Amino acid sequence: MTEPIVVGVDGSGRSLRALVWAAHEAALRRCALHIIHVLPREHGYAGTLEDRVREESRRDQGVVAEATAIVQEAHPDLEVTSALPSGAPAAVLLAESERAHTVVLGAKGLGGFGSLLLGSVALQVVGHAASPVVIVNHVTTGHRRIVVGADGSAHSRAACVRLPAGVPARCRTASPACVECPTSESGSGSGSRCPSDREVER
Repeated sequence: MTEPIVVGVDGSGRSLRALVWAAHEAALRRCALHIIHVLPREHGYAGTLEDRVREESRRDQGVVAEATAIVQEAHPDLEVTSALPSGAPAAVLLAESERAHTVVLGAKGLGGFGSLLLGSVALQVVGHAASPVVIVNHVTTGHRRIVVGADGSAHSRAACVRLPAGVPARCRTASPACVECPTSESGSGSGSRCPSDREVER
């Protein structure tokens, strides 16, 4: 059975963009999408302050329900599961990465230059996940290439091997620091721009 794509959501705009990207990728790869909304540790749903806990429970369940509805409307045939585990978000997502095809998270999304920054959870997941991790800043359409940072190491080669679905089986290394991968059906790209291009087989 194909491992699911796991996406973390928290009800924010940045997690919505990650959700849209993850759902599209899951549909292309024909694998399940698993939506995770991590509850803070204080969400024990027990003890005193029952009214507050009940309100928070409804809100958290609403985040997952809305995310699921968005995906099912866009991809009605996609298998979608969800969970609301409690704990430290990074630890929960790292545990999920053990059985995930890919973990998808939104960027911090502060606007301007800040939108290029990663939150502490994303940084921990990127650095320690057992699966590939995708950080989504903006969802774009119409672009025909994917740019992959590369330094010639086995890890950077793996980045080309695990490119998103729909990318042809070859990508072109334009420089030691950048791999430009054509995403058109014909496989045409920007290879002619750089005479030192070399092809990397997936």
